[in-house]
Amino acid sequence: DGVNDFFRSVTDEVESRLDAAASELRVSQGSGVEAQLIQHLQSLVRKLQATLADLSHFAAANYTAVYKIFKKHDKLTGLQALPVVLRHLADEPFHGPGKERLEGL
Repeated sequence: DGVNDFFRSVTDEVESRLDAAASELRVSQGSGVEAQLIQHLQSLVRKLQATLADLSHFAAANYTAVYKIFKKHDKLTGLQALPVVLRHLADEPFHGPGKERLEGL
C-alpha cells in the first residue's frame, strides 16, 4: 500500500535525521564549530517540522476523506460499512499508532 509505505519511510527518515543530529551535537561539544553546527541543526529541525506538519495534515485529510466516503456510501446503500472501515483504519500507520509516533517526533 503506497500511502502506508510513504508514511513509514518519511517517519523513519525523520527519526534517523534527528538521531544523527543529536549524535553530531554530542560529538562536537567543546570544539569550535558548535555554533555553526547548532545553526545547521536548527535549520534542519525547522525543515523536518515542516515535513512532519505536511505529513500530519495529509494523514488527517486522508482519514477525513475515507470517513466521508463511507458515511455517504452507507447512507445511499443502507449498508453499515463505516464501522468496519474505521476499525481497519485504526491499525493503519497514518492513524492510530503511526499517528502517535509522528506526533511524538
